[in-house]
Amino acid sequence: DDGGSENGGLNTSFPYDSHYAPSYARGSWACSTDACARRLRLVVEPVNDPPVFTLAADPGDVWEDSGHRRIDGAALAIASGPPDEGWQQVSFSVEVRSGGALFAAPPPNMTS
Repeated sequence: DDGGSENGGLNTSFPYDSHYAPSYARGSWACSTDACARRLRLVVEPVNDPPVFTLAADPGDVWEDSGHRRIDGAALAIASGPPDEGWQQVSFSVEVRSGGALFAAPPPNMTS
């Protein structure tokens, strides 16, 4: 039963295809001094799943004054989430918290 009348409006067949569709429940609530029947519409919104990626092998230590270091392919198998969220775009950004003096030149695609 996916919210019909067979089980009092309760969905007993989860998961089902339209699990983001509105569902209805019936119940009794106190109205002043009398009980009254009301129909409650419950809408469950989908949750955006986080993107996933795999980090490449450990790039190793970066020592002070070691010079510029570029790590191509640091993130692999990048996906915006499950197949139903494939339309989303994923991007990475670097945030410098030390006032910008950490880099001689900012990393590519970084704004200050």
